[in-house]
Amino acid sequence: MTTNNILDLNPKLLWKWFNTICSIPHPSYHDQALVNYIVNWAQQQNLDVSTDKAGNVLIRKAASPGYENVPCLALQAHSDMVPQANSDKQHDFLVDPIVPVINGDFLYADNTTLGADNGIGLASALAVLEDPNLKHGPIEVLVTRTEEVGMEGAINLANDWLTAEYMINTDTEEWGELYLGCAGGSDLTFTKELNFKPLKENAKVVKLSLTGFRGGHSGCDIHTNRENAIKCLSKLLYAMYREVKFNFIDLYAGQARNAIPREAYATVMVTEQNYQRFLEAYQANTAKLLSIYGLAEPDGKFILEEQAADNQRRLSCSDMPNLLRFLVLVPNGILRQSDEFANTVESSLSGGILRLNPTDGFKYKILARSTVDTANALFGNEMYALADLTCLTLTISGTYSGWRPETSDFTKFVEKVYNQHNQQQVAVKVIHAGLECGIIKGHYPNMQLVSIGPDIFNPHTPKEHCRISSVEKYYNLIVDLIQNFKELDK
Repeated sequence: MTTNNILDLNPKLLWKWFNTICSIPHPSYHDQALVNYIVNWAQQQNLDVSTDKAGNVLIRKAASPGYENVPCLALQAHSDMVPQANSDKQHDFLVDPIVPVINGDFLYADNTTLGADNGIGLASALAVLEDPNLKHGPIEVLVTRTEEVGMEGAINLANDWLTAEYMINTDTEEWGELYLGCAGGSDLTFTKELNFKPLKENAKVVKLSLTGFRGGHSGCDIHTNRENAIKCLSKLLYAMYREVKFNFIDLYAGQARNAIPREAYATVMVTEQNYQRFLEAYQANTAKLLSIYGLAEPDGKFILEEQAADNQRRLSCSDMPNLLRFLVLVPNGILRQSDEFANTVESSLSGGILRLNPTDGFKYKILARSTVDTANALFGNEMYALADLTCLTLTISGTYSGWRPETSDFTKFVEKVYNQHNQQQVAVKVIHAGLECGIIKGHYPNMQLVSIGPDIFNPHTPKEHCRISSVEKYYNLIVDLIQNFKELDK
């Protein structure tokens, strides 16, 4: 069937819910309207609904007649999305709805993130609650908050709330793969108070832009050779500074801590007498960088624009060297492959947000990930050393544990049913992205968890899209798992 309306797609209930989710703005920290809608709907359906102090929502649905003795099964999704738009797209994520765009078997948004991460998972859980024909045991649906900005909802989850001992997390993004483990993480924030001064007389103000990189999810895509725009621009700035001196006015890159930046911008002051040398250094070094990264980032490009001074202020000369040293030296990307899990990244660092201006000073935010919790602590010590060497302050926060794989009757049951739907052996994996499963298991040590999802590509970027046919397969799997959950102990 050819259609331009997601309401025409199957399964109807899931796409109805996803359409509703898209219509209500829900970026991180601004998803209360969506949460209110879900709570109000659950109350209208006479479902048992409650919230905890973190704002998480728990909805309970009683068992179908004859299924009262089936174990309780929980479905879990988060309510927030990563708000990213192309630089030429005017979109206010606090007000404007997400506009789904169908392209063959794929669903995109209109030059913004789609929010399929984790909107499809959330829609599937709500569709299960609404489905009048589904035969099921007791069901709990847990909707967590602020997952994309530090797992705060899961970290502050009430310990005595859920009754289910089995949970399906809906936040992975590859059909045909069953996830039983994930990386933990920490936020590393480097800061420095800066001294800004008036521009020098007759100085030039120049904006350097790096655009067109692919970007991506800093967990799912860290191994796919996607360049980080912050690091690439930093290499340019350091190389140029060695040839000709200039002063920062502003640095800006990244919008989300867990996304690989696609664009980076630097506004600098150059004295008139150094300007020709500055242009020559720019031409030579951008050519070198594009020759290195051109194959990985074919749409990447540098742009140089002169700007009016407009009473701007420039960074003091004394602050420049250490900041440039830090930006070019700070590690980024894969640090170590796993010795325990085949073809899996163990540890990585990804710079996500960079700011430098007279109001904020200097701030650089990195997300550290590792499947080995102790590794993050060791890498933290290395980052403290770098901060000390470059006169910056490092704050480590938002640390959450990884999820260690466990094999159980539950995981074997899910794998068996999944194999039937996939028509071939599913791949059982550990993911380098952070899932809430490990944190939830910390609150509920006896809970058994798995994570599944449809095909979602380029999450956390405006190129995010999902494979429509895999969404139907994924939902049919969820339904089959629920309807046959009475077979768990057999």
